[in-house]
Amino acid sequence: MIRERLLAILAATTVLLAACGGGASPTSALGGTSASETTAGETTSTESTENETEGETTAAETTDGGAPGSADACGLLTADEVAEATGYDNIEAQPVPDANTGALSGCGFVSNGAFPAAILAILDPANTNTDPTGYLALPGSEEVQVSGARAIWMPGAGYVMIVIKGGRVASIQATPKEGDFDDAARKLVQKVADRL
Repeated sequence: MIRERLLAILAATTVLLAACGGGASPTSALGGTSASETTAGETTSTESTENETEGETTAAETTDGGAPGSADACGLLTADEVAEATGYDNIEAQPVPDANTGALSGCGFVSNGAFPAAILAILDPANTNTDPTGYLALPGSEEVQVSGARAIWMPGAGYVMIVIKGGRVASIQATPKEGDFDDAARKLVQKVADRL
């Protein structure tokens, strides 16, 4: 049930942002190469590494470790960061299958296995506008100051924060337990900008 809810929200956001951003049709990505298709020697964003000390693998432990330039949406934030920004506890990062979103990578940060406290997606640059002015044209949109990137808060697009850095675009939707949607997203935006 939670996976279907995450997929629906992430898919709707990706389609909306592609349409509003003025990029190519979101359906054109379906015929192209997905993030999970790689050439010999490459590692996909969803492949996990084994934790050598405990011998187990988690969804958030990826080969790129969430380093700057990460292609793994779950690696852009930690569970603790999402918990602090939204007020929810027991946060777990759950990757969303790339084929179901149209994004390069999607991640739902789920509280207590049931509620999506935040949804993060790294959008496909072939289908997404990387020019901030397209996003600022939406009613109510405003630029948010972040270091090393551009960020736009778009309440008219479903309370989404967009981060644009070096030709890459990420979207954040945060649902706080109490308070404003934009407050929760603003607490996360610099962390995403630093790791994107």
